[in-house]
Formats: sequence, C-alpha cells, structure tokens
Amino acid sequence: MALFNITLGNPGVGNFQGGWNGHGGGMYQNEFYNQGGVMLQGVWINVANGGQCEITQQGNQGMFINERGSQAYGMIYPGRVDIPAWNTSGMIAGNRIVWPDGNYWERIQ
Repeated sequence: MALFNITLGNPGVGNFQGGWNGHGGGMYQNEFYNQGGVMLQGVWINVANGGQCEITQQGNQGMFINERGSQAYGMIYPGRVDIPAWNTSGMIAGNRIVWPDGNYWERIQ
C-alpha cells in the first residue's frame, strides 16, 4: 500500500488534513467501528474497466483513489459514501460501492 501525506480543503465541506500512511488507528478508529461504522479501507476494482482503486480510511473520513490515480476526500456513512470533489455519492452494498450511473467498485482486499 502506498504511503502518502495529504492536506486537502474543500470550501463548505470542512478541511481534511492528515498524515495518512494507509492505516487508520487509535481509540477513535476502534470506537467508530464499535458504534456500527463501516470499514471500506482496502483495494477495490472498478468493474466497468477492471481498473484498481483504493480507499484509505480514518473513522468516517476516507481518501478515495480511482483507477486513474485521481484522489478525493470523502465521508463514509452506514450505507453510503459522499465524495464532494467528484460531485457524487455511492451506496454501500456488502463488498460493493454502487455509483449513480450503475457502475460499481468491488472490494478485492
């Protein structure tokens, strides 16, 4: 898994700053999952084109990386993800994230 640091801001959504290393952790992370939070961190496949995607997650915040390497901050909720920079939301269905156009990402790791 790639190591990277990010600092992103999106007006109206709040700022997301992190020294992400591909691993969420700490008491907040455990508390989030114990309260029914969704764990999406891992490697995914975009079934429309077979491209590899990735989600790195801390609590209910995620960094979504599509098959082209484009990165965007998003929020993770039970049942859905919201990615303002990509102007989209996806529905979580088991090991899939289904996008509004009917395409989906499927978890492989």
